[in-house]
Amino acid sequence: MSRIAIYAAVLLAAASPLAAQVPQPVTAPVREAKLSFDPVLGRFVRVPNDFGGEGLREVYDNTCFSGAYLPLRTAAQIGGTESRAVGDFGAIPSEMFPGSNTCVPGCQMDYRITQFEIAYCTATGLPPQAVINFWDIPQSSCTFGPTLIGGVTPPATPTAFRVNVPNLPRADLPGFLSCYAVTLDLGTPGFQIGGGTNVVPGNVDGDRFAYSIQFPTTDGTEGPLIAGDPSMQSPCSFCTGTIWELGGLSSQSGTGFGQDDHVFIESYSGSPPPNDCFQFGALWSGLHLELDSPDACDFPVAQPLSFCDASDGSLGSCPCANPGANNTGCDNSQGTGGVGLQVVNQNQTSNRATVLGSGFPSMSTPAAIVIRSSQLDLNAPVVFGDGLRCVSTAGLVRLSGTLASGGTSTHTFGHSSSMAGPGFFYYQLWYRNTPATFCLAPPGILPYNLSNGKRMYWIQ
Repeated sequence: MSRIAIYAAVLLAAASPLAAQVPQPVTAPVREAKLSFDPVLGRFVRVPNDFGGEGLREVYDNTCFSGAYLPLRTAAQIGGTESRAVGDFGAIPSEMFPGSNTCVPGCQMDYRITQFEIAYCTATGLPPQAVINFWDIPQSSCTFGPTLIGGVTPPATPTAFRVNVPNLPRADLPGFLSCYAVTLDLGTPGFQIGGGTNVVPGNVDGDRFAYSIQFPTTDGTEGPLIAGDPSMQSPCSFCTGTIWELGGLSSQSGTGFGQDDHVFIESYSGSPPPNDCFQFGALWSGLHLELDSPDACDFPVAQPLSFCDASDGSLGSCPCANPGANNTGCDNSQGTGGVGLQVVNQNQTSNRATVLGSGFPSMSTPAAIVIRSSQLDLNAPVVFGDGLRCVSTAGLVRLSGTLASGGTSTHTFGHSSSMAGPGFFYYQLWYRNTPATFCLAPPGILPYNLSNGKRMYWIQ
């Protein structure tokens, strides 16, 4: 995607004891370039008239422009032989994460990265050299103290990928700032990063990846662009920019899933200051980075997440001590273990889905209706008949009704109505449960029950 533009300069506030290493305003247009790895020459070469950003879909995006960059401290300033490196953290959506209403899960656990984009500013007349590292590490949150990444400090040797790029685009005129977003095309096979797990927006815990960039011979005028500042007048979303973004598949700049508003700063050689954490003072801001992969899936995972069952502890609230089995709702009068709802098929192209209810009494044919809401009830689980309701009554829609036969019921329905659209939707099966005297919970005899729930994501 093209991000060539002239941006208004914005100076970010910094909270760090490193007074000489604070964000500086970007006073030049951010131009795009592309370098491709040549296996014969064994190095990256400039691709003429190719500005990158196209061809592969993003699995990670932290490119929301903030108007500032971070000049890296020089070797002389830190008493060593090379400049400091600055690193950041992020996560790629995996099969089960992010598991919230603001972000959409991915489709697998590991992804090949064959292209990525960095961004930086420089005022030097010589082509900058950059050393770029990637770590595929667990519990990657930056903390103030002796350990930087939630108890795991990145090892000296990156666990995912390391590359030295010696000939990046330089300043047009020495002493005057030039800024670039550079796509680095690695080709096949690239390198592998695992999808994030246990990652919650705004929470520093969870399995992420780490990334660092260093300009070894900098004179103090070079450094990476800072991205992802939702406090801007037109903020970027926490998840927008990945192929799984909420509300569609458009490629918009985002603030990066897994951001926690901390970067880590390393001194690769020399004396103090030691490794440290740096905070920009704006939630989810970090370093500009885009990761592209051929493994990106077309749509979010087809198998939705469950709710209102044993997985979230809801069955402990069944109205008359009648919890069902795993992946079901509360048990029914026939003792089948409860009715379970499964998603058989979800077609994003035709906007239709088929679900299956199982666990009905095989000797009867109770009526079963699919109900849908765009949100969960804030008071869930709510006692409803002989079972539990977790979908909200706000915007509740009845989609498909049929009679169960042989213990199962099949329902095919379209995702279309005045209350439909892109995003998450929540489904349960509502069915008759006889005899009516099975569960005499207040407010009295209510001979019906509910299955467990399933959450599905629709792109339109």
